[in-house]
Amino acid sequence: MGKWIVLSLLLLSLAACAPDSARTVTLVADGETRTLATEALTVRDLLAEAGVTLDEDDRVTPVEPAFVEDGMTVRIVRVEVRSETEQREIPFERQTVRDASIPVGETRLLEPGVAGVEELTYRITVEDGSEIERQLLRTVTLQEPRTEVILIGVQPELGPVPITGTVVYIANHNAWVMQTTSPNQHRLT
Repeated sequence: MGKWIVLSLLLLSLAACAPDSARTVTLVADGETRTLATEALTVRDLLAEAGVTLDEDDRVTPVEPAFVEDGMTVRIVRVEVRSETEQREIPFERQTVRDASIPVGETRLLEPGVAGVEELTYRITVEDGSEIERQLLRTVTLQEPRTEVILIGVQPELGPVPITGTVVYIANHNAWVMQTTSPNQHRLT
């Protein structure tokens, strides 16, 4: 009987010296931090045991084949890659043209400007809900802008001058005709 007691004490002390196979691991995923006791051998096994599923773009640190160590922290970064299309206005340009048929200081709108429209397509990378990258993939012009044309008066302020006959002249790329008096002028072009 004494042998049994000594043998039992020896087995009990050996069992107490055996290492505990459960390891404590911190899992950081989906905005939560969990402390787990696990007997999983690899990070992949730990994730399966914890019920964590991964998409193909998600990142795990350390990588899934790594062995689980006591006190280790495993981080999962949820990665989403998507495309987004938006339309943006293209501003129109303004062009001014000097016109001798308009008194100095006056302006007239000859052609109203129209803004154009372009479509931009982006590839957006989101990690754990925060946008980290926006890459422009393509730009397509849906409507070209139309230039606004404004006429600016440059007509000289002279008093009427009587004219006998007809005067034809070119000024500022326009052909003009004056008959009987200088204010009586008409553009030919």
